[in-house]
Amino acid sequence: MRKRCSEIQEFLSDYLDNELESTVRVDFDLHIGDCEPCRRFLDTTRRCVHLYQNLEYDDIPVELKDRLKSFLAQLPKPKP
Repeated sequence: MRKRCSEIQEFLSDYLDNELESTVRVDFDLHIGDCEPCRRFLDTTRRCVHLYQNLEYDDIPVELKDRLKSFLAQLPKPKP
């Protein structure tokens, strides 16, 4: 049984990490081959993962770094 679009997200991470069982991967590949929206979603996700993996701290704008620091400072401190 081929996976429907609504089920694709469940397997996306394992698919990108090459960690799917072979039968599930074949099913996933068949669906992606036939479904343009899922193929675009997969391609976009791949690009995002690639950008994230190659992002350096210095690539982040100063304003965003400051906002992140401020946000993180407001989070409750974990209990020991």
